[in-house]
Amino acid sequence: MSKLIDCAMERKARTGAKVQALINAFREEFGSLRCIELTEVDMSTPEGAQRALDLKLHDEFCPKFVVFAAARAAELIEK
Repeated sequence: MSKLIDCAMERKARTGAKVQALINAFREEFGSLRCIELTEVDMSTPEGAQRALDLKLHDEFCPKFVVFAAARAAELIEK
């Protein structure tokens, strides 16, 4: 294979490993990747969406997941 293809494949493999590391870290920290399991609210239904609003999940509960994922992703990118 050409050096260009080898280099692209290597970068793709490194990126995939970092994505998997992020997924594993998130799952280890929070126990799941699925919103319904993290929040215990099924936001795919009108009732669940209303409950999420009532509980202010997106404002008060979910930001910790975003902060964790962003910080961990930044760490992995720097490696």
